[in-house]
Amino acid sequence: MSTLTPKSRSSRQSTPNTSCARNLVYVSACLHILGGLVLISDAIAERAASHHSYKDYKSMNTTVLADIWLQRRNHAGLRVMGDFIFCIAYLTMIPAIMILVDGVTAGAKRSSGTRLLLPTFGITAFTIILSFLTSAGTLSVADWVSTFEPFDTKVANIHLHDGGWGPYQSLEVSYRVQTGQSLWLIVFDELALSVFFGLTGWYTLKIGSLKNKMHRCQPYLTIAIAVLMHLSFWFGLLRLVDWGIFMILGALTETVSNLILVPIWLVTVGRHMHVLQQTATYDGLLDNQFQEGNEMSPSQRNDGDDLGERI
Repeated sequence: MSTLTPKSRSSRQSTPNTSCARNLVYVSACLHILGGLVLISDAIAERAASHHSYKDYKSMNTTVLADIWLQRRNHAGLRVMGDFIFCIAYLTMIPAIMILVDGVTAGAKRSSGTRLLLPTFGITAFTIILSFLTSAGTLSVADWVSTFEPFDTKVANIHLHDGGWGPYQSLEVSYRVQTGQSLWLIVFDELALSVFFGLTGWYTLKIGSLKNKMHRCQPYLTIAIAVLMHLSFWFGLLRLVDWGIFMILGALTETVSNLILVPIWLVTVGRHMHVLQQTATYDGLLDNQFQEGNEMSPSQRNDGDDLGERI
């Protein structure tokens, strides 16, 4: 039976090279910040350019809607660029997340709870990219449709005197209904990500091989992100009760978690990439197996040699 000797151990490569995954996760952290700032700038610019209240908007007045769509056309590039940046940010996270999941799974001795880590992140990454691309496509097509002749102010105002339903009202309702799909996809993503971060933080605290080698604040940061994302999920559901209040609360929790804490967490994952890969590649089980093999009695070893000769 082969044994693991000091010579053979020294000739083995300790861990695969993780520089590519580490660099990509740093890029992802920067893109998270950049994408969030672009989308916030778009929302602020669009809100500042439109001088109408929420009550005016709900009246679905053609003049108000025409002004709103003018501002959306002016700032459509920011929204599309922000959505595209977030898509790239999640794509560049994938290699580091896979190493993280492997490390946590190996350290937890393949506990059944770790089987939820990769599916929750994988589904979330897919739905987030889908929602961002859908949002960008909806805005670009709606922007193009709003330039048609029926949306000219003189034509669109023909039926204002009798309360008629014009093209701007139809466009706005269809646009809101379409963007509602992205809204609920993001709400579901917050729930799935809260499960992913919650399990990751819990196992990092529980696994000694990870807890002793990683910064002591890293698991608590992970759990804090999980709590904020879970709150964002509930605030998203409670928008059905009071849209205004819970929309503001949800925006605050999403901003703190996705724009501040998640980039910091990505940087910490990049700094501990070698530890995670080392735990995933070799978690000490191999030593025990070879140690048990070396402690066999001479008669057991002879029986094993005889069996090898007969085979």
